Amino acid sequence: MPVAENAGGRAGAEGDAPARPGRRTVETELKLFCDRKLLAELAGGLRLAGYADTTGSDVDLTAIYYDTPGLTLFRLGAVLRVRTEGTQFVMTLKSMRRKAGSALERIERSARVNSMAPDLAALAWMLPAENFAQVKAAGLAPVFRTEVRRHARTLDTPLGKVDIALDHGRIVAGEREEEISEIELELVEGSNAALYQLAKELALQAPLRPSVRSKAARGYELAFSLAPGVPSPPRVKFGDGVTLDEALGAILRSALQHLLESQMAAEDGRDPEGMHQFRVALRRLRSVLGLLRSIAPLRQVDGFRADAKWLMSHLNEARMWDVFVTETVPSIAQDCAAVGGFDLLLAAAEEHRRRAHADAAAAIAALRTGRLQIGLGLWVEQGGWRSDVARESAQILSLPAGDFAAGVLEKLRDKVLRRGRNFRQLSAEERHRLRLALKQLRYVADFFLPLFGKGKRVRHYGKTLARLQDRLGRSNDMATMEELVQRLLKDSMPAAGVCASSALLGWKAGSLSRGDPGLFAAWSEFLAAALP
Repeated sequence: MPVAENAGGRAGAEGDAPARPGRRTVETELKLFCDRKLLAELAGGLRLAGYADTTGSDVDLTAIYYDTPGLTLFRLGAVLRVRTEGTQFVMTLKSMRRKAGSALERIERSARVNSMAPDLAALAWMLPAENFAQVKAAGLAPVFRTEVRRHARTLDTPLGKVDIALDHGRIVAGEREEEISEIELELVEGSNAALYQLAKELALQAPLRPSVRSKAARGYELAFSLAPGVPSPPRVKFGDGVTLDEALGAILRSALQHLLESQMAAEDGRDPEGMHQFRVALRRLRSVLGLLRSIAPLRQVDGFRADAKWLMSHLNEARMWDVFVTETVPSIAQDCAAVGGFDLLLAAAEEHRRRAHADAAAAIAALRTGRLQIGLGLWVEQGGWRSDVARESAQILSLPAGDFAAGVLEKLRDKVLRRGRNFRQLSAEERHRLRLALKQLRYVADFFLPLFGKGKRVRHYGKTLARLQDRLGRSNDMATMEELVQRLLKDSMPAAGVCASSALLGWKAGSLSRGDPGLFAAWSEFLAAALP
C-alpha cells in the first residue's frame, strides 16, 4: 500500500493543519458475518464467561469514503475514510490489501481532522509524495458512505486483549444500498490466536461466517457494480536458515489467507476465476496438511482435510460448468463457424451452471465451512502441529526446511514419473490420476521453491510444472466435456442445439485422433527439468 514510511511529506494548503499523524500502524482484525436478528441477540446478551470486560457502549458511526474521479486510491490498493467518532472526526488511510502471509493484518494511518471533508495537509503525511501529487491534482470526492450502529466492548482473554464491535447498518452508494450485519474482532494486544478463539466461542452461540472482506471493498463493489476481486496465491518468503517448523507456519498462514481472500469471489460467482482460485486455495491447503501427515499422525489434521474435501466436492460442478460455458464451447464454436445452435447449447448449459453455483454458494456459507476456517485459524496461530507431534517426530521440525523440502519434492516427482509411464498411451482416467499427482507436486513446489533462491533453475522448474499442469488441465476439460454434453442432451433442447452438441463431440474425437503436440512437448520438458 502507498503509505509513507516516515513523516517527511509536504504540508497541505487547505484548512487548519491537524497534528502530524502518528507512525503507521498495523490493524489486526477478523470479521464475522451474522444474521441481523442474531446480531441483535448477541449484542443483548453476549456470553463470554470468565473474561473481564467492559459493560460495553453503543455509538452511531458515520463514515464517508473518498477517491478521485479516476479512482486513483482504489487502483493503488488504498482507501481513504473520514469518520465521526463521538464529537471528533478521524481521517484514516488504509490498505485494501493484507500483508503477505497474514489474512488478518492491514496497514493504516489516522489523524484527527476538523470536519467530514478530507484534510490534504494530513493526507500529505500519509501518502508518498508522488501519489499525493496525483490525488491532489485530480481532487477528491465522496464515493459512498456507511451508517453503522455499533455495540462495542473490550475483552481481556487468556490469549490477548480484543476490541469486539457488533455492527449493524448500511452502505450507501447513490441510489444503491447494502446491509451491514457483522462482528469485528480487533486485536489490541496479545496473540492473533485470541481472535480465532473468540470467534470459535461466538460461533457456539450463533451461526457466524469468518470473513476478511472490508466495508470499503463492499462499498466500491456496490458503487460500481464490481464483482469481488480475485486474489492470486500469496507468495511465501523465508529468511536464511529457516527451520521446517518456521516454514510450515508461514506456509499454513499463506494457505489460509488465500482461502479467506478468495471466498467472496467464489460465492459471488460472476467472475469464473473466483471459483477457480477458491478451489486452488483448498487444494493448496490440503497439500500442506498432507505434508504434515507425512511427518507424524496429527489428531486435528485429518478432520481439517475431511472438511476441505467435503467443501471441494460441492465446488467441482460449478468449476466444470464455468470452463464449459466460458472456455470450451466458445473456443470450439469459433472453429465450427458453419454450425449453428451454439447459443441454444450455451443457454441450456447456463441453467446447469446456475444450479451448480447455487449449491457451491450454499456450501461456502455452511456452518461446516465457517468452523473449518475458524478452527484452522486457531490451530495455525497456536502452532497446533507442534503440540500434536510425538516427541520423536518433533525433532524433525527443528531441521533445516530446505533438507526436508528437497526430499519431499523428489518423492512427489517420482510419483508423477510413475503415473506418467508410457505417457502417449495413457487413458483419460490415467491422465487424470497423473494430473492429480502433478498438482500436488506443483503446489508443494510453489511453497518450497523459494527456499532454493531465485535463480534461473528455480524459476524454470516452476514454469515447467505450470505449463504441464495447464496442458493436462486442457486434456481433462476435453474428457469432462463429453460428460456435460450427454447431460445436456437429456434436456429438451431444439434441434439446432442438438446439432451443436454433435459438433462438440465430433471436435473432441478429431482432437483425440490428432493428439496434442503441446502436451507431449510439456511432458518432455518436465522429464528434462532437474529439481533445484
